[in-house]
Amino acid sequence: KVLRALCDVAVGDALLVPGGWFYVLGPNYVRHWIMMCFERTSEMEFRVVITNTGAAEPDGGMQYHPRRAFVSPPKVKYRTVLVFEHVDARRVLDDAWWLAVITLGS
Repeated sequence: KVLRALCDVAVGDALLVPGGWFYVLGPNYVRHWIMMCFERTSEMEFRVVITNTGAAEPDGGMQYHPRRAFVSPPKVKYRTVLVFEHVDARRVLDDAWWLAVITLGS
């Protein structure tokens, strides 16, 4: 359904796609959510924006984000939004690409 909806996105429009993963921590399932925004910038390109909800726990995904360390006060700031410009529409609309996205959290 997502792939069909993306095919119908007109130039200048966008589609929000929720995503995420879960893992078992002791007796509990821990869920982590992200939001993906696919904006069609031309017939052949998308802008893809991925927003992480900011979980810093293991497998929260923050270890893959750019970050900066500050000495005073001591802290690490993460860039929780990643923007990918000029993403070829053939990739975004490809079944194999979506299979990789869906199985990423498995």
